[in-house]
Amino acid sequence: MNHKAQVDQDYRELDLADSLRKDGRAAEALQVALANVARVQALVPETIREYRRFDLRSIPPIEAGANLAAILGDASAFREIRAVVESKPELAPWQVVVNKAEQDLASVRTIRQLVLQEPGLIQASLGKRIGIEGRRGSDLSYRLAQAGLLRREKRGAGYQLFS
Repeated sequence: MNHKAQVDQDYRELDLADSLRKDGRAAEALQVALANVARVQALVPETIREYRRFDLRSIPPIEAGANLAAILGDASAFREIRAVVESKPELAPWQVVVNKAEQDLASVRTIRQLVLQEPGLIQASLGKRIGIEGRRGSDLSYRLAQAGLLRREKRGAGYQLFS
């Protein structure tokens, strides 16, 4: 396989974790993301060699991996992703992604604790209850449900949350 074909294959494989996450296979998606995060360090010089610069706008294993680590509460996976982002100056823009996911990790822990303490908690109340934007609370509860870590039940115009 020539170099360009290999780089193209690498990019296709980098999207796999997000596809698995969308299929509700969060734990498997995180493992794939972590395997691909390790490849990102090699992707930086390969991309510079091939295109003479590194100007990617998206790196799915970092983005999906950090989000999955936050949702699954996997602090060790999160540290692994942070270490890769901090290893190359070209990856500095993804520090924002890692920082946001770190905030989500704390929010997810609080959401799960609240739902345990108050089964049937109204999703729309999450933002005010834990000090984040309401839309962010709804998104996190949706992703927790997608990962099978809580259950959302439609009630009227909103959702109630259960463990």
